[in-house]
Amino acid sequence: MSSNEFNTSDRRKQKIARIHGFEYKIYPNGTIIDFEKLSASLGNILESKELLSKYHPEVLKLSILSNQSEGLKELTEEHYLASEKRLYYFYQTLNKIKTFANENSELNEYIAPHGRIIKPEILDGINKSFVAAINDNFNTSLVVSDFLQLFKYSNALLTNANENALHKLTTLNKIYKSILIVANLIGIFMEEPEEFILQMKEKYIKLNNIDMNEVKELMNLRQDAKLNKNYDLSDEIKSKLDHKGIIVQDSALGSEWDIKALFI
Repeated sequence: MSSNEFNTSDRRKQKIARIHGFEYKIYPNGTIIDFEKLSASLGNILESKELLSKYHPEVLKLSILSNQSEGLKELTEEHYLASEKRLYYFYQTLNKIKTFANENSELNEYIAPHGRIIKPEILDGINKSFVAAINDNFNTSLVVSDFLQLFKYSNALLTNANENALHKLTTLNKIYKSILIVANLIGIFMEEPEEFILQMKEKYIKLNNIDMNEVKELMNLRQDAKLNKNYDLSDEIKSKLDHKGIIVQDSALGSEWDIKALFI
């Protein structure tokens, strides 16, 4: 929606909000009609080279947003680690939605005439909550909390085999777009999900001295054990990987590994 769609009286009532490197024009009804990134887009995040050497900029930004903090000096290592894990979970969910959409791309042409939103009240509730957060002195911690609920719902929907695939795709596409609209306003989820996930895995592989050649070999051995129905050996290999800092996630599509430290 552009500013041209509001009358002169509305324009006089607009207020400017500056938060975390973004400037927003907000109207009394809570509608954001315009915003721009300020020149110092990361604000005092850029002033901390030490933190940037340890954490992705979005981790620091999410720490500020989650804790309604005015700056990094108020936060601790515990805040950053919690935000890193949460952001990893968020990006993983976005990646799963993208993967599901790619795997069901043939349904796209049927979305407009036949697709419906599953439990539309959930999305409506998030949108209303976001407007309420804006009016509540731009309560970004509430926005992050809403994100968490929406991502939990998305993961539950992704694993629900009883839902119609067309309606799941319609709903998840809508959720993905809604998430990005809000996230871009507060300056997160700027990365491609696959790229962020890869960065985090590479970071923790290095931090925990994980031998990826050994991990791949063990994963292949476990796959062979499962194919041969040698479940005792499969469980033994899974336990061995766990001790090396790798968790194994099994699904109908196969087995995938991930970094244990990002989930505990």
